[in-house]
Amino acid sequence: MSNQEGTSLQGVSEQNNADSSIELSTGESPLLIARDIHKSYRTSRRHNTDVKALRGVNIELSVGKVVALVGESGSGKSTIARILAGQEAPTSGDILFDGQVANFRGSKNYRDYKSKVQMVFQDPFASLNPIHTIAYHLSRPLAIHGSEKPSHEAMEELCEMVRLVPPSRFLSKYPHELSGGQRQRAAIARALAARPRVLLADEPVSMLDVSIRLEVLNLLDSLRSKFSLAMLYITHDIASARYFADEILVMYKGVIVEKGGAEEVTQSPKHPYTKLLIDSSPDPDDLGSNLRSARVIDARVPVSSGTPDQGCRFAPRCPLAMDRCQREDPSLLSISSSRRIACWAVTTSESGEDSVLAEGGAGGSFRG
Repeated sequence: MSNQEGTSLQGVSEQNNADSSIELSTGESPLLIARDIHKSYRTSRRHNTDVKALRGVNIELSVGKVVALVGESGSGKSTIARILAGQEAPTSGDILFDGQVANFRGSKNYRDYKSKVQMVFQDPFASLNPIHTIAYHLSRPLAIHGSEKPSHEAMEELCEMVRLVPPSRFLSKYPHELSGGQRQRAAIARALAARPRVLLADEPVSMLDVSIRLEVLNLLDSLRSKFSLAMLYITHDIASARYFADEILVMYKGVIVEKGGAEEVTQSPKHPYTKLLIDSSPDPDDLGSNLRSARVIDARVPVSSGTPDQGCRFAPRCPLAMDRCQREDPSLLSISSSRRIACWAVTTSESGEDSVLAEGGAGGSFRG
């Protein structure tokens, strides 16, 4: 993408932001905040039972930064993304945009918020309407969120931004005529058409061939840098989170259990669950290591007993579990200026968190 194209998009984005009733962020404080978000789903009206998908989740997204939300399937990652995108309402808690509580009441308020916060979904084939061309998919957000009638030049510019070149080759095509990587680039272009300030990427490369995942991540990274986007990157792959993100939040069953810089978390994990995720990732220098490690295989066995009603949710699988873990739910506490951990074994250790984890987290077996 040329400098002229980048300047053009920034100019349009600045005009769109100036017209908004939402005051621009100075960059000194988070742009989008999820504050104490709880989300429950009713499973039985007859027995009045709920499933708690999120419990007190706090997330802060800042301009030009990438926060990775990491966890296995069912941990609540996509739920918090839908809430941040305004697609679902939290049971309790607040969403703040630029210091103001987001207002989703009324079509205009919702449309204004959606023009600032856009989402890229996991499966581009499912998120793009198969009966419409790529030009249609790009023209819709331009028409809804733009100040002028969508032009062919604007759609071509969007294609060039996501490296679908030449644009004339792709605008007239239908989603099924594109490869998986091309479809995801088109989905990213559709999100950019609204001129957002926040991009929520929900497993954006998990459905793509391994050979092109890095290309799409590099594309997102360049867009984040060029347009100063605040970005949430949702993934189950902690290795890609280390490569792509500035900060990592590790989520387990609706709770943030570890938070810190990407390099810190991946190179020196403190929470036993973070250790599990890293040990379960393939080692490029020893591709047979996971197959030979009984510890990792045991760690990945699903929990048959479900989620405990009280205490730490990870306690049934944790090699460091104590009696206190069964009774009390640990809070996310600071162990350094940049690290927060929700683990009694770490935060209550008198001899230091590293020595405690070495007893089981580094070499013990996880119970499944």
